[in-house]
Amino acid sequence: MTPALTNMESQVSFDTVIETMPVFSPIVGKLKLVLQKSETSSSEIRELVRIDPILTAKVMKLVNSAFFALPQPIASLDQALALIGINHLKTLIITRAVMDAAAIRASESPLDLKEFWRHSLATALACSSLAPSMPVTADNVELFFTAGLLHDIGKIAMIKAMPFEYAQALSESHAMEVSLSFAELAHFGFTHADIGAQLARKWNMSESMTSLIEGHHVANPAAFQDPRQNILLMANNLVKQLGLGHSGNCVVDEAAEIAAIRLGLQQTVIRTMWEQLPTELQKIEVFLESDVAAPTAPSADASANPDRAPGELIRGGLSA
Repeated sequence: MTPALTNMESQVSFDTVIETMPVFSPIVGKLKLVLQKSETSSSEIRELVRIDPILTAKVMKLVNSAFFALPQPIASLDQALALIGINHLKTLIITRAVMDAAAIRASESPLDLKEFWRHSLATALACSSLAPSMPVTADNVELFFTAGLLHDIGKIAMIKAMPFEYAQALSESHAMEVSLSFAELAHFGFTHADIGAQLARKWNMSESMTSLIEGHHVANPAAFQDPRQNILLMANNLVKQLGLGHSGNCVVDEAAEIAAIRLGLQQTVIRTMWEQLPTELQKIEVFLESDVAAPTAPSADASANPDRAPGELIRGGLSA
């Protein structure tokens, strides 16, 4: 029997939630346009990056991180941009823009924001790792990473617009062991996936990005019009099982098992990801704000439980 959740009939509308999130800064908009051009000079990119001191700091921190593992530190922005490349730079720009738009005081959020972004970044990495399971281009790899990073952004918008109501929906979803999306729908008439997809449109992202975000909690992957949606669904649930960060939803979607089958994933692929993802997250955590602590190791329940094999899904319950 489906649990009965409180219908709060929130006075906050869908459009009001969208309006709480600002558009990207002009510098970000200019950089996105420049990077989309077929011919772009390095000096043009450098000057735009230099205008944004936070983005400049992130570029320098990334290139001198364990992600690149260079023998000598890099001090030149020109060298850093050449080493990072266009695709990583695009990812940094999107990350910077989204985290600015999603800025919220930790005291105002019912979610642990550091754990929220850690979950988002781990999902982005998992999406990138799963990308080779289907024919992809370099642009698609970037698409998967960014979709993984943004898949739960609707939660931040809902918290900004209605923190008290969202905290109650979150509490009820945990108490009744139902998915957060189910609780959101009961409380508000829409979910964070709906909000996230509309934000992607607001930020002029591609329709592919919009559909990935919109469908990451779909009940029946067979209904996917775009097979790439299976990747985000599978990645999100694998990260939840590993206990890498936490974004409020403790229930693993049963549909992820169907997604794995549709992707043709072998247990060896899932096991490799299971073993490598925590280390890869440590390397790339520079994408997050500089004051984020080192990522936690996989939870004991996820990594040491002999009864749960890598890739096995938690059906309709709460993870540890």
